[in-house]
Amino acid sequence: MMSLHKLSAGSGYTYLTRQVAAGDVTARGRGSLGAYYEQRGESPGVWLGGGLAYLEGGPRAGDSVSEAQMLALFGHGHHPNAVTITSDGQTGDGPGAVLLGTPFVTTGPRVSVAGYDLTFSPVKSVSALWALADPDVAAQVEAAHTAAVTDTIGWLERTAVYTRLGTGGLRQVDVTGLLAVAFTHRDSRNGEPDLHAHVAISNKVRTLDGRWRALDGRALHAAAVAASERYNTRLEAQLVHRLGVTFTDRAPRPGLRPVRELAGIPAELIAAWSSRRAQITTSQAELLARFRATYGREPTTAEGHALAQQATLATRQAKHGPRSEAEQRRTWRAQADQVLGTDAAGKVLDRVVHQRPAASSLDPGWTTHAATTAVGTVSVQRAVFTSHHLRAELERLARTNRIPLHALDTAIEEALTVALSGDLSLRLDRETGQDRLPAAEMDVVEPAGLRRRNGASVYDTAHTQLFTTPALLNAERRILAAGERTDGRRVPAGLIELALLEARVAGRTLNAGQQAMVRELAGSGRRVQVAIAPAGTGKTTTLGILATAWTDAGGTILGAAPSAVAASELRKATGHPAVTLAAAVRAIAASRNGPGEAPWIGGVPLGRDVLVLVDEAGMAATTDLAALIDAVTAAGGSVRLVGDTDQLSSPTAGGVLHDLVRAHGGVQLDTPVRFTDPGEARATLAIRAGDPDGLAFYARRGRIHTRANSLGTGQEGPDASSDAVDSALAGWAADRAAGRDSLLLAGSNTLVTELNARARAARLAGTPDTGQPKVGLRDGTAASIGDVVLARHNQRDLVITATEWVKNGDRFTVTALTGDGGLRVRHAPTRRQLTLPATYVNEHVQLGYAATIHLAQGATADTTHTLVTGTETREQLYVALSRGRSANHLHLTPSPIDDDDAAHPALNPARPNSDTSADRPELLRTVLARTDQQASATSTLTDTTDPGRQLHVAVERYLDAHALAEGHDPRPGGPTEVVPSSVELRWR
Repeated sequence: MMSLHKLSAGSGYTYLTRQVAAGDVTARGRGSLGAYYEQRGESPGVWLGGGLAYLEGGPRAGDSVSEAQMLALFGHGHHPNAVTITSDGQTGDGPGAVLLGTPFVTTGPRVSVAGYDLTFSPVKSVSALWALADPDVAAQVEAAHTAAVTDTIGWLERTAVYTRLGTGGLRQVDVTGLLAVAFTHRDSRNGEPDLHAHVAISNKVRTLDGRWRALDGRALHAAAVAASERYNTRLEAQLVHRLGVTFTDRAPRPGLRPVRELAGIPAELIAAWSSRRAQITTSQAELLARFRATYGREPTTAEGHALAQQATLATRQAKHGPRSEAEQRRTWRAQADQVLGTDAAGKVLDRVVHQRPAASSLDPGWTTHAATTAVGTVSVQRAVFTSHHLRAELERLARTNRIPLHALDTAIEEALTVALSGDLSLRLDRETGQDRLPAAEMDVVEPAGLRRRNGASVYDTAHTQLFTTPALLNAERRILAAGERTDGRRVPAGLIELALLEARVAGRTLNAGQQAMVRELAGSGRRVQVAIAPAGTGKTTTLGILATAWTDAGGTILGAAPSAVAASELRKATGHPAVTLAAAVRAIAASRNGPGEAPWIGGVPLGRDVLVLVDEAGMAATTDLAALIDAVTAAGGSVRLVGDTDQLSSPTAGGVLHDLVRAHGGVQLDTPVRFTDPGEARATLAIRAGDPDGLAFYARRGRIHTRANSLGTGQEGPDASSDAVDSALAGWAADRAAGRDSLLLAGSNTLVTELNARARAARLAGTPDTGQPKVGLRDGTAASIGDVVLARHNQRDLVITATEWVKNGDRFTVTALTGDGGLRVRHAPTRRQLTLPATYVNEHVQLGYAATIHLAQGATADTTHTLVTGTETREQLYVALSRGRSANHLHLTPSPIDDDDAAHPALNPARPNSDTSADRPELLRTVLARTDQQASATSTLTDTTDPGRQLHVAVERYLDAHALAEGHDPRPGGPTEVVPSSVELRWR
């Protein structure tokens, strides 16, 4: 895979050279190969990139990089050989100038982005083969990896490397290529074999007319996933070509894509060389908790270092420091012998390399089949997609179908052309069925000076053209058409008022907004209607009374929701059957093969009297909603879509709720009733709207906590043991000790694993028997008696009660171990006991002290404590701050604790690394400004074909082109932009 991180200017580059052996001693080609092989440290970095050819005074591709060159280019934004170049120091555009455009800002609140680190890592089985292979095979593995990296960098240079010029960066123009440095590393920070390459790309690029500008990061980020898949595919094809190996799919956790691993590498060896991070984290957390329990204080910095070293040594027999490749290989072979046995470890190479490879050829019909499959897969995941999304999927298919190396490029390009054709994909910049260009492009033939080398307009951002599928657009339009119908069943007004009165008498008094929602949803006669319910506004109570009014009038209620947990809560709220949307769609599909009667869903026959309540509708897939609405309305029934367009959205193609509200309106609750403090209720609505003023409430109440953080950086700060993670844990533990129901939340699974490990360690700190048996869980942690665990997979045959079964998101407390890897547990809500078998525990159970924000949507507690890194979205922040009735806390950390490569702490966005309170609003405002709400195909088509928008785009382009032709900036007081004589701007 390939990951992408920003590099901050100044010292952000130093992690790359921290383990690079110094000087010429370690360079291959200087001295014997044996001497090099025995040297300590990693091999030196080398220069690469097409931009080097236009950089006077060197370096050249393949040259070794020095610390001084790294400091000049990535530290200051200067020519790499600035120290040796004689120059007047002016910011000229000459390729030999010391200054490459504007120098970097290296201090203050807005540090420049110096470049990007692209980390290329093979799957673990490839590193395992490389670690155990003889020198010849190891060299072939490394050559295959290098070839795949080189190929991918070349593709990025041809596809995603531009700069931006003009007003607001309106023009995206070609550049000469990249200035980059590649470092090959051999192991992970834990000493495991991990062949990988860091390619540091400079933010400095040179336009074709000789001006130094900043790299357009938008294009690089947009191409990142496709580039990652290209590397994976080229690496596999290279290894098949060079060594005749075979790759097979190995299923990871449910819901994730299969991982292609080398056939013949034992799974237990991959697991042993993949679990070290979790083991060290758990061990360090346990040691820290015991230290506090023993001494009643926090460890000092030196003591913190000692604890970290102790945790590392306790989980790894061999000490990890700078080691030669020879030393590393001896250690890895010893580890493999320990895991597999000496005989089995010695036979690994024969099992992988000398077996007969699977067939690898190109089927003549592959292009059409792959294009159809790619479009189908991508359109399930997103309503709107680009060519990069399709390309990434085609790269995956090429691996699965074993397309040979020599045919890869041609096959994928041809399949992409078919996938983007009108038969499979629809462009979303023109009305369906029209072939004319958008208004902004009509009758305009731009001059050569306003076109890139491939002929595209500089005003068109590369690879951002949006597409959808005819089927998805049709599904959205069917839903919208159903929303126009008002011929559905209506509950008489008298029965509605009676239901409201009965609720009031029973002590369930509704506010005006809730009453209005019941009246509208029960009496409107709409076949499809949207109800918007912000967090904590009393949706559950409202739906219960709506169900009473509907059934009092002789109707039938059926519930549906995207998740089993949400369906269960809906069933409890209404007292009527509720199923998952997936189950409903399966029942509808099965009915098509029946005798032609209306479908039965959840034991309920569809008909005119049926009202289907879909909860958490914003998280539902559009195709599922369309199938359900089609079936219900065809049988004469009605549907109510209940959700919040400003909470977390569907992980699949969605966004249609926005369209329904825009086209037909919707009824909305607007008064939060969950919160004990009215001020907090108002603050959550402000956060929901993206208003930074909402943050003031939490600041005034002291609920925004900032601590220095050192987790995963390999460095301990002055108060490292009292970091943001410990702050969140301490607040959560204090609330729990006080008898409050509290949620511990984070935005990613990685952070949740860290929180869980520390929470478990804190629980064990007061346990005298530290050697009690434990069972390994799916996330690399472990559980023993007394631990809280979380189920992450629906399993209907694991029965809890007559109506309850184990669902994704259910919490349990471990009461016993079965002895074979299973757990005897107590279900938290019902307190019923059951056994979770070993296979389920190993694949689907994790510690349950903390949870992701996504999993918490729909939950209610007394308090919450959320770890915030600044990478979250507004929707995540809103969900996190709206779960707790009495208090919701944010624990902020500017450190890269959720980094994919935490061995290298510099890999974080350029932002302040300060612990002052002044930084809190900036980090949280960044989160508020970031949204991941996906637009539907209908909304995208409406927006892109809007005449007003098209006119605005055309005017912007005209003004910029006119200003360029005149040689000045159209902004008041803007600088003059000199048009090179080579740029042709005559229009025709």
